[in-house]
Amino acid sequence: MVETTPPSDHQLKQTVSLQPAAAKDDVARPSVAFSLTVDRPRRGPCVLVLQAGHFETCTMPENIDQLWGPISLPTLPEGVPNTCIVASHR
Repeated sequence: MVETTPPSDHQLKQTVSLQPAAAKDDVARPSVAFSLTVDRPRRGPCVLVLQAGHFETCTMPENIDQLWGPISLPTLPEGVPNTCIVASHR
């Protein structure tokens, strides 16, 4: 997150030791060292794109409350399917 980015030129250095599953005292333990410098974030253009998905008709099950959202809808008469048009957008 931008809000928690460290100040400009903040450096992080870390060494991680890798220990084999069946380590013995006489076995050399390899390690990996890395460093990282974080630059201060800069404002710039941000482009958001919405790709429309394919619309299709489906039948919503009545027994899964999470599909119906926070507003209760009246139940349909018995034998009438709960059909709706849905699409997944990216």
